Amino acid sequence: MRKIFLPFIMIAALEEGCSDQSAMVQSTPTQAVGCSTLLNEYVNKDHAPELVVYEGMPQGLPTYKTFTINKVDEALAYYFSNKPTAQPIVLYIHGRALEGRRLGEYDREPDESRNDVVPVFTAKYNSSSLLMLHWPHRRTANAYPDDDARSAGNALLCTVRRLNSPDFNATKYPGIRALIAHSMGTLALEQAINTSSEDLSGFDVMSIFAAASRASSASSWLSKVRTHKQYVLVNTLDIVLEVLRYSTHFVPLGMCSTECLQSNPPAHNVVYLDVTDVAGALHRRHDYFVKGAVADEVVTRILRGEDPPMGVSGVSENHRIIRRQDF
Repeated sequence: MRKIFLPFIMIAALEEGCSDQSAMVQSTPTQAVGCSTLLNEYVNKDHAPELVVYEGMPQGLPTYKTFTINKVDEALAYYFSNKPTAQPIVLYIHGRALEGRRLGEYDREPDESRNDVVPVFTAKYNSSSLLMLHWPHRRTANAYPDDDARSAGNALLCTVRRLNSPDFNATKYPGIRALIAHSMGTLALEQAINTSSEDLSGFDVMSIFAAASRASSASSWLSKVRTHKQYVLVNTLDIVLEVLRYSTHFVPLGMCSTECLQSNPPAHNVVYLDVTDVAGALHRRHDYFVKGAVADEVVTRILRGEDPPMGVSGVSENHRIIRRQDF
């Protein structure tokens, strides 16, 4: 889904706009160790998932380096070589780009995220470097390319598995580790969790913003997550998810209201934060995790490893309704 412009929690080959920072960690394997089975489905595929390292804005323009998915270790080594030690480790899964291209052509990701979302996101959350999983998708008549998003599940699993390995885990690279998924990026996360949920245990926090997954089945896969803190942010008036709801005839998790959660009980291990009252732009925002009060007062705390405002309880103690007076 498009970030109307995007929240927790990432690309066609980027020949242009990459920085001159070409120094790579030496002796880094170019193949993802232990991921061969997971990555087999992408061999010889047109437009396979990729990893993108956001390097910052050294001259006022965002710069990136892109890696094919079979070079996960190389991408991680490059990411850690660019990331200041004190900053959080962020793996971001983007949503679906809406603009541009005719039916059947690949949409505008990673360009929308790399140019419009990630620089804002990293500046706001004190993270000058970020790792983004890109899942390519074709423009479809129903604007819901769920198969494309889910096909990135194994790419995500491989990336997370390598982040948890002795080569890249918290012992070697300490710091808060955040996994963020936005909109249709949640489908890639859902697929990965249903395949091998234990691989997500290396993260301190998992945040899901404006999720395009079905609310009716979300608890079954969310209940498998074992990260330290887990959040699902909900805006019941999200304009992009409202269009999705109208076209697909299901309620997206990212706009699941109190009534929705009464019919689809929340997973006990996840905190659901209803931010409708503070989402901004007449409460219709789809990009609330990078702009406005939710970004400033809720998401920044989550990425620092702190507890966000908890508001008042809704259908259960882990369903919280955030109001302006809670800031």
